[in-house]
Amino acid sequence: MAQQHTSERILDAAEKIYRTEGADALSMRRMADELGISATALYRHYNGKDELLDAVANRGFEKLAAEFRDAAKKRTPRTRVLAVFESFRAFALERPALFDLMFFHRRPGARRFPGDIAGGASPTANVVVELLTQMKVEDPLDVSLLLWAEAQGLVSLHRAGRFESDSVFQRAWDRLFARLLDHLA
Repeated sequence: MAQQHTSERILDAAEKIYRTEGADALSMRRMADELGISATALYRHYNGKDELLDAVANRGFEKLAAEFRDAAKKRTPRTRVLAVFESFRAFALERPALFDLMFFHRRPGARRFPGDIAGGASPTANVVVELLTQMKVEDPLDVSLLLWAEAQGLVSLHRAGRFESDSVFQRAWDRLFARLLDHLA
C-alpha cells in the first residue's frame, strides 16, 4: 500500500482535531507534534491555521460535490435536484463538524455569493446551478441560493431540536422541497 501523501495526512489530522475538539484546539505546533513532523515541513504545505482550515473545508466540498454528482444521475432534472439536496442533508447530519466548518465557520478562503458562485468556483453550487439550468429555471443562480438557504435552514432547525422527531423533519423536508420545486416549474 502506497504511503499516504503528507498533505493528506495533515488534512486528516486537522479534520479529526477540528471534529473532536473544535477550531481553538487546532494549531500548527500541535499538528506538527501529532504528525511527528517538523513545523518547517508543515509550513511547506500550509501557511497557517486559516489556510489549513480552508483546505479541510475545500476537501469537504470536493467530497460533497462528488456525492452531488452521484445523486444527479437520476432520471429527470427535478428528481436530480431532490436527490442532490437529500445527499446534502445526509452529509450535514452524518458529518456535523465538517459541515459546520464548510458552511458556518468564517474562513478567509470561503466562496462568496454571487461572484464566486457565478464564476464557477464552487464545486457544489456548480452542480446545483447546472441542474437548475437544465430545468430552464429563470435565474438559476438566485434559485440555487434559495435552495441552499432552505436546506441549511431546515438542517439548522433539525439540529437545534426544533422538529418533534426525525420523521417530522423528513416529511417537512420532502414537502417543502417539493413545494418549492413546484413553484419553479
